[in-house]
Amino acid sequence: MQNGIKWMIRQGRPDLGARLEHAPTAIQWFKQTPANWFAEGLEKLIERWQKWYFGNTKRAEAEKKLLLPENDHGAFLIRDSESRPNDYSLSVKDGDTVKHYRIRQLDGGKLFIGKRITFRTLKELVDHYSNDADGLCVNLRKTCVEVRYSVIRRMTNAEVLHQVEHGYRMPAPSGCPPTLYEIMLECWHKDPLCRPTFETLQWKLEEFFNLEGSEYKEASQEY
Repeated sequence: MQNGIKWMIRQGRPDLGARLEHAPTAIQWFKQTPANWFAEGLEKLIERWQKWYFGNTKRAEAEKKLLLPENDHGAFLIRDSESRPNDYSLSVKDGDTVKHYRIRQLDGGKLFIGKRITFRTLKELVDHYSNDADGLCVNLRKTCVEVRYSVIRRMTNAEVLHQVEHGYRMPAPSGCPPTLYEIMLECWHKDPLCRPTFETLQWKLEEFFNLEGSEYKEASQEY
């Protein structure tokens, strides 16, 4: 740690060196911390920047993303496990379905899908299964493509039907008020009995367009 202080002073940052010099508790902590702890922490931070890491994306949302036509067989993403805080989930497109694999973490921090082989980092795991499926439905190929716009216009009728049956819903158009988008989603409810009737839809829309609240006024200004 003293070498680090001297280095900061040589780099023209005596202010930082002085701050550390007057922080004995912090210095003692740094002295007692294994060097590899910093390296491991940095690796984990870098992994959060990888394109295949989708954070707290839910299982259903991962399926919607991977089933879009922009993603081919073998497209994948890694996300945080919904049920186990320290674990991850690997979602892989297998034809017209999506397979999910739990990435477990041992007490020592090693990661594995099958206990036969473990990995220090998620990147090591991705590299391994990219080269060899090794028990997965397919080897990992391209990272899942995130589509920020509606792809309905680029799909055939059969593709649209397939995507809708698997939970896909067209995102809200630019400038669309949230209340109006909620009405649209109700019309696309998976259960036909939960969709509004024409009569219900009529009064919902009348109520919406007669709305005097600020939400509608703000939305109108955007058009």
